[in-house]
Amino acid sequence: MTEKRSNEEEKTVIEFPLTYPWHLEDGNVLPQLFFSDDRKTDTLGTYLNNGISQSIDLKFAALSPNMKIIGSIFRIEGNNMIAKM
Repeated sequence: MTEKRSNEEEKTVIEFPLTYPWHLEDGNVLPQLFFSDDRKTDTLGTYLNNGISQSIDLKFAALSPNMKIIGSIFRIEGNNMIAKM
């Protein structure tokens, strides 16, 4: 997607693909995270996992070294069945 600014400077949004999502306990979860569908990966907090908080480490495709980056957008789709008050 390209956006024209009033000063005629062109800005381009580039998507960098997720290449390596590693869940602390479940290992590679790329198939569950690849599409926006009904497949999900649970990450439990300490309250629901015997005092151990789960996490997922994410790696994305590398940036070209000659790119001038002015910002980034990181979107997370979530599903939380437990209401927090």
